[in-house]
Amino acid sequence: MPDLPTAHEAIYTRLFEEWSDAGQTEPIMVAERPQNPLDATFNPTGGPWLRLAVNHTTGDQATLGGAGSRRFRRGGQIFVQVFTPAEADDGIGEANDLAKVVQTIFEGVSFDGVKCYASIPRPLDTDDARWVGVLVEISFTYDETK
Repeated sequence: MPDLPTAHEAIYTRLFEEWSDAGQTEPIMVAERPQNPLDATFNPTGGPWLRLAVNHTTGDQATLGGAGSRRFRRGGQIFVQVFTPAEADDGIGEANDLAKVVQTIFEGVSFDGVKCYASIPRPLDTDDARWVGVLVEISFTYDETK
């Protein structure tokens, strides 16, 4: 049963591996790791790219008992921001297509003790006129034994 760092790594690993297995080559940035992608110098390929963030939002005690046998249910949101160049002929259409790949990777699946549920794609407002985007938000839970 994962803990917070293990759950984060499982989510990162799933996106990186499944993205590659789906034949996608767009670079992925993990928001929890240093570097600001909207910095004027960030332009990995001049094409589409993703930013992944994982936020914990809930936690409940799922079982009673002594230390070492109690189960705590943790939950949160996976946020995958899909960016495409604004000057592309169909930038938002491409962002929507890539968002569908993200949905397929996470929606309704379990892996490494992490359970993912429904996903919600929606337009993403950016402060950078170079990019248009879609945000895919996926709910998840996992149980931690303590």
